[in-house]
Amino acid sequence: MKNPPHEIGKLEQPEMYFKEHSSLSAEINPKIKAVFSDCKVSATSLTSLTSLISHAPPNAVDARGVWDTGATATAISNRIVKKLGLLPVARSRINTARGLTYGGVYVVDLIIGKMANCGLWVTGVDIAEHIDVLIGMDIILLGEFAISHGKFSYCSPPCGNPVDLAQKAERANEKIRKKQRR
Repeated sequence: MKNPPHEIGKLEQPEMYFKEHSSLSAEINPKIKAVFSDCKVSATSLTSLTSLISHAPPNAVDARGVWDTGATATAISNRIVKKLGLLPVARSRINTARGLTYGGVYVVDLIIGKMANCGLWVTGVDIAEHIDVLIGMDIILLGEFAISHGKFSYCSPPCGNPVDLAQKAERANEKIRKKQRR
């Protein structure tokens, strides 16, 4: 998705607030080569994050999300839009793998594991049948996202210093070089 929904007109994406760190992790199936998470999606209730995590709204539907680093913004399937009876607050131009399209913009509450995103602006799109949510860079950038040795993990907000694998590799190479000089 090229144009995130929060760039439309004067509408602004609500900020996400976190009192504690929330995290999740999962093993990656090497045959599938994708990272999935169980989610709940509901029409926004504009409730507190704490109550949203403790008790999903009664109208929340279970959804299967895929972490999509190629998506600028998070999107939900039109099946979820229809299931929840959501009404669009705007329309957005979307660049997908299938080409340019337009979709409705909706305001939802999205729960991924124990992480809640209240008042999240998402676009309704046609997604593969087994996927309901594309978890885009708008959410990924709120925390730390890692894939290492077949395991995925995510934490939001970030826990500290960012991981720099280039620096880590350089330190490992320095140790190898020192051993070789001996």
